Amino acid sequence: MTTAPAPVTVTVAPSTSPSTSSSSSSGVEATTATLQAVVDADRNAMEGFDGMWVPQLSSKKSGTVDNGTVYDASSIYRHYESLVSGETNVRMLWSGDWSVYRESDYWVVVAGEGFATAAGANAWCDARGFPADDCFAKRLSHTAGPAGSTELRSS
Repeated sequence: MTTAPAPVTVTVAPSTSPSTSSSSSSGVEATTATLQAVVDADRNAMEGFDGMWVPQLSSKKSGTVDNGTVYDASSIYRHYESLVSGETNVRMLWSGDWSVYRESDYWVVVAGEGFATAAGANAWCDARGFPADDCFAKRLSHTAGPAGSTELRSS
């Protein structure tokens, strides 16, 4: 009888992303530079997830329409902030930095926890009660292609 290896979970300390550069409460509108600053602040932490599965919470670009909202830099940032306020360890990446994304121009929000399996990342989503469409497993890589890098949850 063969036993499966124990799941591996990696957690990176919560982000120190620049949340003061813009927020809806301050009345200052976020720009693409604000989003890029978050990605830059999270870049080193995200490198530790190369080859691992992470829970993906959002992917948007300017012009994305979701639940009646047409997203621009400010609304993408507000959505990111809402996810940060609900979770202790949320990161943002740029899809163009990772070869597993078919499109290279999305701001992607993930949980700052990596798993050895897609099932581990999806269990994270389940444990936090995220709807299936709002949280699923994504394998991050700089060298692998998109095929097999996404594991959706059933509704």
